[in-house]
Amino acid sequence: MSGYNKKGLSRRQFIGAVLAGGTTAGCATINLWGAEASGEQKKANSDGQENGRKRVLRFAHVTDVHITADRRASEGYAACLQHLHEQQDRPELILMGGDAIMDALKADEAQTRDRWRLYREVMERHCRI
Repeated sequence: MSGYNKKGLSRRQFIGAVLAGGTTAGCATINLWGAEASGEQKKANSDGQENGRKRVLRFAHVTDVHITADRRASEGYAACLQHLHEQQDRPELILMGGDAIMDALKADEAQTRDRWRLYREVMERHCRI
């Protein structure tokens, strides 16, 4: 896939935004911008605009939290989620990019189930997005 998508953002620009975005505790918050806003939209909502374009989505990209019982990853992930929820302009969704738990293919079934249980507990307690 090359060029721009329907929202005017190329794949290269998207990846650059992820890498350059403000990162805290392994997460980045990203804005996707749509086509140029109309004159009325520009007047009505200057907060959600950049260079005359209306923001169409704000999301957070979180990746590689590696939840496991023998490390403090669940505490770090909880802190990341808390950070996202405390944003004045908080994201509309959270995208998990990979490795939610630690090495499921190398762990036995009981360890893997425990890791997923820890992950679900963090999400249930700390995520309202």
